[in-house]
Amino acid sequence: MGDRNLAYYNQEIQRWLGNRDELTFAYDVVRGERLPAGTPLGSAQLAAGMAGSYFDQIRENVAIDIKDLLYEIILPQFAKENSGEHILRLAGEDLDKVNNLIIESRATNKLFEFLTRERKLPNPIQFDLIKSILAERIKKGKEQLIKIPAEFYKDIKYKIDIIITGEALDTRIKAANLFAALQAVTADPTLLSDPVKKKFFYRYLEQGGISPIEFEPEVAPPAIGEIVQKRAGGGVSRPVMPATPVVGGVETRL
Repeated sequence: MGDRNLAYYNQEIQRWLGNRDELTFAYDVVRGERLPAGTPLGSAQLAAGMAGSYFDQIRENVAIDIKDLLYEIILPQFAKENSGEHILRLAGEDLDKVNNLIIESRATNKLFEFLTRERKLPNPIQFDLIKSILAERIKKGKEQLIKIPAEFYKDIKYKIDIIITGEALDTRIKAANLFAALQAVTADPTLLSDPVKKKFFYRYLEQGGISPIEFEPEVAPPAIGEIVQKRAGGGVSRPVMPATPVVGGVETRL
């Protein structure tokens, strides 16, 4: 037998709401509500820290499940579907990165061929010219089709690092962080060259949700016209010693 009055229903509702808060750690300090009068600041901070740790553990468990899903289902299925010979289409930034890697690799091979043939290293202008000629041959068109051989993904070792920083990305905060990074680089360009400053700057970018790899400058080979202009430019003439004067049939040394 139970009461059926309004006070009993209100008490039952509050019991369910309390059970909800206990299961989800959704206390008043987490919901941003005003704490009861007389609540110490340390208790509020402790409750907020415990709730944050609880949700961090939940995100970590989700990340572990996603990692297992990638290793056990998605990656094997990808390797199975692409086990045969297929064509990979590259365009945009990915194409530029692959082209620069190919240019560096072939330029290194040409360097060893020159060393074997000439028994000496090429000067910087010659090496830049080699890279420029390779760039002219490789960088053609806005896209490139690469033939991937069969069983190419069979022996590849995968390394996955999943970082879950929140449920959603605040684009306004990321835009503000990008603008702040641009101002920092403009004020001090050595942030991308000095090893110590670069380490601190990249750590700042990571804390702001920005990948530091995006700020790595890509060194493109110089154009052939620039090399020809550099080679044809004027320079300091080689000094010429004056002729030895002859006085009275006797040679004199200066």
